[in-house]
Amino acid sequence: MWVIGNLILSILWALVITIILLIILHFLMKSLFPRYNYTFSTILILIIATIILFWQSIQLVGAFYVKDYVNDMSEVVSGFIKNGEKLMSQDTYSLADLENIKRNISENYPFLQEYINGMEMKDLHAKGVLQSIKSAINKEIHQYMWIRVGWAFLCWVVAFGGLYYTSSTLARKTKKTTTRRRNYDWD
Repeated sequence: MWVIGNLILSILWALVITIILLIILHFLMKSLFPRYNYTFSTILILIIATIILFWQSIQLVGAFYVKDYVNDMSEVVSGFIKNGEKLMSQDTYSLADLENIKRNISENYPFLQEYINGMEMKDLHAKGVLQSIKSAINKEIHQYMWIRVGWAFLCWVVAFGGLYYTSSTLARKTKKTTTRRRNYDWD
């Protein structure tokens, strides 16, 4: 049930983030180009930017919620380590033992599976295995979050550039039509 609640909250927060970014884009365009108007091309650019920003925001907010699962996961891993007498008696873990730990985490927390697959765990000490797993997963999540921020920023900059281009093209067309031949009365 908490998964559905986090999914709904991710969508709502992503919607808020997207709306804020689009409002900033709108006010920036209006402040730079006071006669900025919506045309078909600007609306098309805004629709595409909205879809991309919304998708990146959902993924970013979802990664924040996945970070909360890491603390829950640490309890499962510590229980798994304590229950295995063979694992507690060792100073270091074999790769097979580490793969069992990774598989157990993936089974209990499927949302972390993408991050767990990217981890490299070799010859971890018994006292530091839990902290090493948590730090490796957090590193993967932070990297994922920065990628989402980068894509959202790139989309925002491209949308701003597209809106700038369409508004400057519109301004040139308007200027050409308003600077026609003038009538001079020489009498």
